[in-house]
Amino acid sequence: MTDTINIKIFHAINAYASQNTTIDNIAIILAEYLPILFILWLPYLWFHKDDNSKNIALLAGYSAVLGVLLNFLITAFYFHPRPFMMKTGTLLIPHDPETSFPPDHTTFMLSIAIMLVFNKESKLTHS
Repeated sequence: MTDTINIKIFHAINAYASQNTTIDNIAIILAEYLPILFILWLPYLWFHKDDNSKNIALLAGYSAVLGVLLNFLITAFYFHPRPFMMKTGTLLIPHDPETSFPPDHTTFMLSIAIMLVFNKESKLTHS
């Protein structure tokens, strides 16, 4: 059941791959460089004026490390093939044949984003 939903979502996202080079290039750029923007946001917060920004940067960094470590533990016990390993979809970026769950990029960026949003909300409610 989960595999069916996973494949349907993948096909919905991947349906337009290789049909428009501009969209393909945008997708490739986002996949390759969006995590870098998340990484660069943390030093920006660190060098911001107040100590609260430093704390938020530290918490977001810890959260990202914890998320990646959790991914490592999950992948040690669970393997789910990437779609190209199942010979489905169009591959835009070459990738090693490794597990697709949990996704490292997504976990990394969500760990940082959730911590930033949580702390922003916390800061707004306590001011």
